[in-house]
Amino acid sequence: MKNCVLVFVLFTNLLSASSFDEQVLYALKKYEVPGAAVAIVTCDSVELCKGYGEDTTEYTQFGIGSCTKAFTALLLEQLIDEGRADWHDPVLKFLPNFRLYDAELTKQVTLLDLISHKTAISRNDPLWVMQECPRDRVLELLPHFLPAGEYRKSYIYNNFMYEVVGLVIEAITGNTVEEEMQARIFNPLEMYATEFTKSKVLPAACGITSSAHDMAKWLQLHLRSEVDNPRYQVANSEGSYARGWKNSGGIISHGGLVEGYVAEVLFIPEQKIGIAILTNSSKGGHYVISAILHALLDIPERDYPTERPIVPSELDHPATDYSGSYYHPAYGTVLINDQLELMYANERVQLYPTKEDSFVGRVGVLMRFGMPSVIPFTFVRTHGSIELHIPFEGFYDPAPVCFKRS
Repeated sequence: MKNCVLVFVLFTNLLSASSFDEQVLYALKKYEVPGAAVAIVTCDSVELCKGYGEDTTEYTQFGIGSCTKAFTALLLEQLIDEGRADWHDPVLKFLPNFRLYDAELTKQVTLLDLISHKTAISRNDPLWVMQECPRDRVLELLPHFLPAGEYRKSYIYNNFMYEVVGLVIEAITGNTVEEEMQARIFNPLEMYATEFTKSKVLPAACGITSSAHDMAKWLQLHLRSEVDNPRYQVANSEGSYARGWKNSGGIISHGGLVEGYVAEVLFIPEQKIGIAILTNSSKGGHYVISAILHALLDIPERDYPTERPIVPSELDHPATDYSGSYYHPAYGTVLINDQLELMYANERVQLYPTKEDSFVGRVGVLMRFGMPSVIPFTFVRTHGSIELHIPFEGFYDPAPVCFKRS
């Protein structure tokens, strides 16, 4: 922490130098990212607010992905301050149709559980990343999501639970999250380039687009709140998560990832420093942000992943043993043809055998998000039937999604 601050202090004395600009432009070129914007603020001043790359300025809009969560949490907190809800209220109080896989858990889950990612329900992000997931489908899908940990003891990040927070806000106010956010946060802070995207995302979880110029104002709100209003202190222990922010070593931060964009927003309350980095590539943006944070805070850079080659083996069974239609009540239907090509939503994945009933395939959406894209596909034979197990979220949760052949 002290080393990070020291590096930042040295940096602020050299802002007029070109070395930082050169490092940012080098990272953009290295990772093939068209543009980025950076804002660096203190409580009372904007030290840097600048765009880099193709047609990018401090006013250019970027998707901020899950950095949206802190906005949604603040919106809920305002309603709680007004006495219209309490952190410990059960979700059922506001959403009578709210259901999880377990009836007792359904009764127990509170607003605080939702925003702290303490429900232990698995993420199931492919349901909105790989296809449209209208807001009115969220409550319908939740009963089919299985646990990936233990309620209130496991931290399982979940975008859908923040979308439920958005539904709670709408139930309390009678207005949409977008309308409440505009009236309560965007307009008062004069964040005129900030709005909700029309793309296929969960709006309350990751739907905001903004600019470096506007994010500077957002950061200063939190830096000043830490001084003037201690109740806004978002986390008080190493590695904690609260109100849409993570606390790691005294650095309060959150990242954001949606297709086409990666963002990182952080502040260091002890030193009254805030940084926002926005990029317009979901594949290389992580690594540009890492390079910038390395330059500013001497945080170690992330390694760019290398794709493992696919080395197929011989089929142990005819391809027709595997072809057909496979169904999951939340995910819908996966189709596999006689050429072992898997089709789901807009994805087409060629399956390559590795051992009996086990295959691998390269998933395009994971490539677009800069993640290892080769994942296993396993067929499980039980009592004369066959299931297809896909670890859509193997990089997050251990349990695969199980599709049953129709």
